[in-house]
Amino acid sequence: MVACMQFVNIVVHSVEDMNFRVHLQYEFTKLGLDDYLEKLRHTESEELQVQISAYLDNVFDVAALMEDSETKTAALEKVAELEDELGHVSCSYNKLILFE
Repeated sequence: MVACMQFVNIVVHSVEDMNFRVHLQYEFTKLGLDDYLEKLRHTESEELQVQISAYLDNVFDVAALMEDSETKTAALEKVAELEDELGHVSCSYNKLILFE
């Protein structure tokens, strides 16, 4: 089981492309690996515990990434709105100075 977990860790965590890595993790999750690993987490084999922890500690949290992405998008929209507002205020200020 240790060798199998080492293989899974190498296959999943050596991938450079984040999208493909998430895809691989998703495939293993759909196969029930996460649930199985939770059951095995209390095994007496220290080597297996290390491999299980290595896998679970390096899993991308897609929900958190999506939430961060939505937060970033909202923040960028607010920045654009504030920059636009600042441009209008600055233009109005410049016109006021010219007429004085």
